[in-house]
Amino acid sequence: MKKVLTVAMLSASILGVVGCSTTKDNNSKQAETTQTTKKEVVYKNLAKDGSFVVTKDKKVIPTSEVPKDAIFVDWYLDPYCPACVKLETLLSEKTDELYQDNVYIRYHVLSFLDSETQTEDSTEGYSVKSAAYINAVVEVAPEKSVDFLNKVLSLDFRPDDGLKEKSEYKKAFMEVKGTEEEWKSVEKLYKGLVKHNKKQTAKTFNDSKLSQRSSSGELFVPFILIGPDNKALDFETSSDSVQYLFDKINEYKNTYTKEKADEAKEKAEKEAKEKAEAKKETTKSTTKKE
Repeated sequence: MKKVLTVAMLSASILGVVGCSTTKDNNSKQAETTQTTKKEVVYKNLAKDGSFVVTKDKKVIPTSEVPKDAIFVDWYLDPYCPACVKLETLLSEKTDELYQDNVYIRYHVLSFLDSETQTEDSTEGYSVKSAAYINAVVEVAPEKSVDFLNKVLSLDFRPDDGLKEKSEYKKAFMEVKGTEEEWKSVEKLYKGLVKHNKKQTAKTFNDSKLSQRSSSGELFVPFILIGPDNKALDFETSSDSVQYLFDKINEYKNTYTKEKADEAKEKAEKEAKEKAEAKKETTKSTTKKE
């Protein structure tokens, strides 16, 4: 249940993906994105790489607000990838198990497969269009972001031919209690976020360190990393993708929690020992003076 990314996929857009798979593109070097040609725009809830973080309460928060001892699950996906959408559809009914204490899902909604749905009239395919709208909602209405993401990344919303009117994104936003004023703000951000997403997609596709975390050495989507060092999850090893995901998150969380507890215990014992030795030395010094 994955799609590998290939260079051919990126040729028309910025990159490609398989499982969904990925590919590279000559257009990978993009100009700076939005408010100024000299500086990149600094977004409120989106990180510089276009990712956003979701808490156990399904709230989007800036990365700077995440606790230092938090567990990150980095989740790379493409809205047009069938495997990504199927997984998100299944998970939408089990969000209480996905979003947990001290586990922060960092979504990277990218457009590896955009060339597959671009037309003669538009270089904005389904992937980048969906990604830009999701990211715009993250900026404008973060409290509605997860519900909107679940709407867009669903089997009911994803078109097989990749053709989707912009009005259908607005309808999905209104269904999660968005307002007309918020949608106007979303539309204002849309074009800049299309450019930003294409740029970040290219960077991600060309990230050799990221590729090394794949067991095959190739990027694919969904590409899910639990913790800073583990290999990406391989959903082809399990017949139950959702349970496999939960098991891997809980396995890492339990190991991480135990390691942190052991470190805290060792630190406390060391401090207690140093304190006892210092007290002993003080006692010896006092005795000598007497």
